[in-house]
Amino acid sequence: MGFLILGLSVLSGIGSLVCWIMVLIKVFSDKEDGGVGKGIGALICGLYALIWGWQNAKKHNLKTWMIIWTVCIGIQVLLNVVVGAAMA
Repeated sequence: MGFLILGLSVLSGIGSLVCWIMVLIKVFSDKEDGGVGKGIGALICGLYALIWGWQNAKKHNLKTWMIIWTVCIGIQVLLNVVVGAAMA
């Protein structure tokens, strides 16, 4: 059971990383909303990238990436709760 949870955690972490990189590409390429300055902010703070991505999902065609990223984060939170409960 532990290997299953570990495997799901790794897969959702890789999914989150890929989605974050896709949003970073869009943040850096957006010249209207600051470009490099906001890109550096999104590079330092993933939460900023997540919020920016949802706010600009339609404008930059990121809706699918944002849904996948949000689901990956939800899976990671759920797995942390399950592991925490199992350890207690």
